[in-house]
Amino acid sequence: MLNVLNSLESLLSSGFDVRRLRRRGETVESLAEDIMRRRGEASASVMVLTLIKAYRELDADGRLGFFHFLLENFGADRALLDTAIQAYLASPDEMSAQAFTEAAATRRQVLFKQIHSVKSGTEFLIKLREDLFSILRKEPELKPIDKDFELLFSFWFSKGFLELRQLDWTTPAHILEKLISYEAVHEIQDWDDLRRRLQKDRRCFGFFHPALPDEPLIFVEVALVEGISNSIQALLEAELGQPEAADTAIFYSISNCHLGLRSVSFGDSLLKHVLSVLREEFPQLSQFSTLSPVPGFMKWLSEESPALVEVVNRAVENDSVEALASLQTSLMQHCAHYLLYEKDGLFPKDPVARFHLRNGAKLHALHWCADISARGLKQSAGIMVNYLYDLSKIIANHEAFVSYGIVPASLEVNLMANASKTRPTRRHSAIPATPKNVIPFVHRPTSEKDLDRLIEQELTAGVPVHAICAKLGVPPMMIAKAQLRWHYGRKDRKA
Repeated sequence: MLNVLNSLESLLSSGFDVRRLRRRGETVESLAEDIMRRRGEASASVMVLTLIKAYRELDADGRLGFFHFLLENFGADRALLDTAIQAYLASPDEMSAQAFTEAAATRRQVLFKQIHSVKSGTEFLIKLREDLFSILRKEPELKPIDKDFELLFSFWFSKGFLELRQLDWTTPAHILEKLISYEAVHEIQDWDDLRRRLQKDRRCFGFFHPALPDEPLIFVEVALVEGISNSIQALLEAELGQPEAADTAIFYSISNCHLGLRSVSFGDSLLKHVLSVLREEFPQLSQFSTLSPVPGFMKWLSEESPALVEVVNRAVENDSVEALASLQTSLMQHCAHYLLYEKDGLFPKDPVARFHLRNGAKLHALHWCADISARGLKQSAGIMVNYLYDLSKIIANHEAFVSYGIVPASLEVNLMANASKTRPTRRHSAIPATPKNVIPFVHRPTSEKDLDRLIEQELTAGVPVHAICAKLGVPPMMIAKAQLRWHYGRKDRKA
C-alpha cells in the first residue's frame, strides 16, 4: 500500500497533470466531500492530491468560497454532539467525557488529517492556513477553521517530532537559500553575508520536521565573542574570531519560517536545546545573552509622545543618526519604561520582551545606536536590548514572570525606567510621601547587591514598602524583585 501511495505522489512531483484524475465538473468542494466518503487509503490519497491541485488553481474569490464551504458544511455533527452532551450530563464519567471529545471533533479536522497523510499534504496545510490568515480580519467568522489548524498543528509539531540540526557551509544549498529567504530580523544581503554568518566563530541551528525534511521551521543565529555585544552592525561586520577564546554566546537573530505555523511555540525549546549544545561544545562560555530589537517601541511612543516620534522620523528620513544624539537620554528612558511597565494584561506589550522573559531571561541592558539600519531606526530609534540568560536563575525568573508578571531587570535598567517622566495608568502612580519619622538613606544603591542588602535590612526592621520606595526613589516592583531574590537566596543558603 505504501508503494502505491508513493507512486501516486511521484506522478504529481514528476509533472503528471492531476486534472486527468478529476471527473468533469468536479469542484474543490465536491472533492472534499469525496475524500470524506472514501474508505480506501489509496483512493482517498488520489483525491487529496487532486484537491491540492484544484485549490491551487483557484483565484482569491474561489479560495474564500472554499473556506466558507468548510465553515458551513464541515463542522461538528450537531446531533451526535447533543447526544454526547446528554450522555455526559446523565453519567459524568471518563467514558462519556471521551465520547463528548470525539463528538466535538469537526469534519474539518478529519479532512485535514487525510490531507496531512500524503507527502505534500503538510506543506499544503501550512499554506492553506496562511491564506486563511490573509482574510481573517475581514472574515472573522472563519476563526473556527483556524482553531482546527491550531489544535492539529499543536500535535503534529510537538517538540518530540522536531529535529535540531546545525547549519553550516556544508549544508545543501537549497536549504541555505531558504535561510536567506526566511531571515526575519537582520536581512542576509547575499551569499557572502551568509557565509560570514556560518564561519567558525558563528553558529546557526534550526528545527526540522520529518514531514518537511528540507524546510527549516525556525532557526537561530549565534555569535561567539568576548563580552556582551552592544551593536548589531559591529557584530555582523566583525573580523573572524577564535571561538576557543570566546566567553559569551550572543543570540542575535531568531526567525520563524512559516506564518502558517503561528501559535506553535518553537522558540523556547530551540533556545534550550542550543544552550545545551553550546555549553557542551564550549565549556568556557560564561555568559549567554541576546542582542534583540524592540519592535513595538516606536509604535507605542507614537501614541505616548507624537512630537518626539516626529523628530525621530525626520532624522531617519534624512539618514542622520547624529540628529538623534540630543534625544538619547529621553529615548532610552522611554524605552526602559516601555519594556518594564507597559503591559497587555500581566505581560509586557513588546513581543520580543515577552518571549525572552517567559523563557527565564533577565532584562540586562539597553544600548543606544545599536541598530542604525533603516529598519532599526524606524522600529526602535536604533535601541537594542540584551536579555541575559543566567542559567542559575532561569527557573526562578520564569516562575516570577509567568506567575506575577515580574520583569527581572538590572538595577541600571530599573533606574533608567524610573527616571522617565512617563507614568502608565496601571503603575503605582502615587507613592506616598516619606513619613516624617523616616530618615532618608545617605547614599543611593550602586549595584543590585547593594540594593538587596538595603532592602533586606529595612524589611527586617519592619519599614513599610512605600517608605522604602520613597527613601530610595525606586518603584515597588523593584522591592518585589528584591524580595524574590532575597527569598531564593535564603533558600539556597539553607540548602
